[in-house]
Amino acid sequence: MKGIRAPSDLPGSKQTVTSTNPTPAKSKSLRADLRLNETTHAPLDVSSDELEVLTELLESERAKLQIEIRHTDHRSYRAQLRERLAIVERLKERAKEG
Repeated sequence: MKGIRAPSDLPGSKQTVTSTNPTPAKSKSLRADLRLNETTHAPLDVSSDELEVLTELLESERAKLQIEIRHTDHRSYRAQLRERLAIVERLKERAKEG
């Protein structure tokens, strides 16, 4: 599974944060990166086919995050993954409504 890239990673950097070896210095910046922007945006106009693909992608990410949460030994990284999972679940619910 690919790690979540922290915002402090530069485009030329190969380092990623994973559950097996998270870097404590990056955990705070990663947490900030996982939060959704608080501003409200216009609804996303998508076709039914696009909505179906989006829902499938969100479900796939949800399943991957649940596995990653179970396998990580680091409490702070697990909390970050749970925050991301909550965002994915909210997006999936919103996609169902649309």
